[in-house]
Amino acid sequence: MKALVKSHPVPEEVEWTDWPEPVCGDNDILIKVEAAGICGTDMSVFDWAERTVQEHNVRLPIVMGHEFSGLVTQVGKNVKKDINVGDLVTANIILYCGICRFCREGQTNVCDNRPTLGIQVPGVFAEMVAVRAENVYKVENGVPPSVAALSEPLCVAIHATERVMPKPGDVVAVVGSGSIGLLMVLVLKEMGVETIFLTGIAGDENRLALGRELGAVTINVSEQEPLEMILASTGGHGCDIAFETAGHPKAVLQALSLVRKQGKVGLIGMPHDLTSISTTALCIRENEMIGIRAYTPATWQKCVKLLPKLEKQLSRLITHSLPMSEAKQGFALMKKREAIKVILVPK
Repeated sequence: MKALVKSHPVPEEVEWTDWPEPVCGDNDILIKVEAAGICGTDMSVFDWAERTVQEHNVRLPIVMGHEFSGLVTQVGKNVKKDINVGDLVTANIILYCGICRFCREGQTNVCDNRPTLGIQVPGVFAEMVAVRAENVYKVENGVPPSVAALSEPLCVAIHATERVMPKPGDVVAVVGSGSIGLLMVLVLKEMGVETIFLTGIAGDENRLALGRELGAVTINVSEQEPLEMILASTGGHGCDIAFETAGHPKAVLQALSLVRKQGKVGLIGMPHDLTSISTTALCIRENEMIGIRAYTPATWQKCVKLLPKLEKQLSRLITHSLPMSEAKQGFALMKKREAIKVILVPK
């Protein structure tokens, strides 16, 4: 089969090339990939951002990609799930061990031994992928493959709310207007949160426009001072919660500046560089900073139920669709901030 392979630790070097077709084990499901999304982690691997690839323990050569949906072509003989040939499915790409302390407590996202598709295990920028059945989820009939491919980042947004637990009456800021930031707006709205501020920078005008259409109050921080706007809207207190989604040290500091005393900051983005934070200020204001990583199987159960309900809104995040053989163009669109979500299709 053909796959998009990163073979060397060289920025922007990938190849659409031959790769061994996966074998469907007795406990696996073999899937024909229909759609796959490019995300920030893929960008880091593509660019070979040293700090990020070291923290993720990327193993080369690797078939890239982990956001996807596809059609089942074979089901292993030991599989008991109600999944059949021809079903549209998606998958939790964290191959958690199931036996460590965290797995036993249901926190598989921080498993002590968690190889991940597209990082340590061949991923989904390929014609076919085999995934163990317990990680595979059936998508409701009628949901397009391109929308189903957004399941994984949607799970990230859902899990962020599981960790930080916003309430409908909270004022929430989402720092960063990329795909995760926009998905946070969708999930928060679905939870009943009415007041959501979404920040972006110069070049994010299209993203911010979509954020407004999804129900957020948007702030271009290159033109407006977000703290002034939020203080004016909250009686001088600030937001109850801020989610940092941009993955930049300045965004982390911005998120912290926007929350009130005893407010919470959820850290979703993963900056390439270190962030300098005054822990004294954290103590004085009794702020909480909460790390957020991936999702759990319980998150995935919520996600697949939400997909049909949010289908139309989710489809609006998809700005480009390209053949996997032209993936470099997709990475370039993401890097230039001309795309929100690029979907790759095997061709």
